Amino acid sequence: MNWEPLFDQFAERNFVVVDDFLAAFFYENLQARLISLLEEDSLQKAGIGTASDYTIQEGVRGDYISWLGKENEDEALFLAQMEDFRKTLNLSLLLSLKSFEFHFASYPPGSFYARHLDQFKERNNRMISFVLYFNDNWKPEYEGFLRIYNGDEVIDFEPKGNRLVLFRSDIMEHEVLPTKVYRNSITGWFLYQPHDLSFFSY
Repeated sequence: MNWEPLFDQFAERNFVVVDDFLAAFFYENLQARLISLLEEDSLQKAGIGTASDYTIQEGVRGDYISWLGKENEDEALFLAQMEDFRKTLNLSLLLSLKSFEFHFASYPPGSFYARHLDQFKERNNRMISFVLYFNDNWKPEYEGFLRIYNGDEVIDFEPKGNRLVLFRSDIMEHEVLPTKVYRNSITGWFLYQPHDLSFFSY
């Protein structure tokens, strides 16, 4: 993939969209892993905040999550690829990203995530937000758009399968509009310094 024009767009507009981000077999394996976790009821209700401020708020977000780790082969392979991608981001955008964190996310029908910024008061080291979707044959009538606020510009993205959306964590407010069907993704952040393990991310 030729990343140069995509990174030029990111530098200019603070976001970029990439379709067919993963190789087909890799995408299918990760999708199968997420489906397996859903069938096992292994995802946990997501909250907001960090550490002592962490709370579950139904009126703010309605997704269920599972953090990616190295114990599962498919998750470990994805994290290894993200390490390479971190280095590419640093080189191409002249950044100093040191680490990352990722989780599977699933929004049941009727759920949403209210407008917010991907930062904490106690921990503000998220620099680039990453959302990769696993929704094959997505239709606009399913709704569930990712809405990004870029200054006075409001942009909606369909959560199509194997679509990646990257955007600046520190300045791009965004929300997940209510979805009419299950809406699945990997969501994560590239960090400008390693995350503090005493905090819980959302």
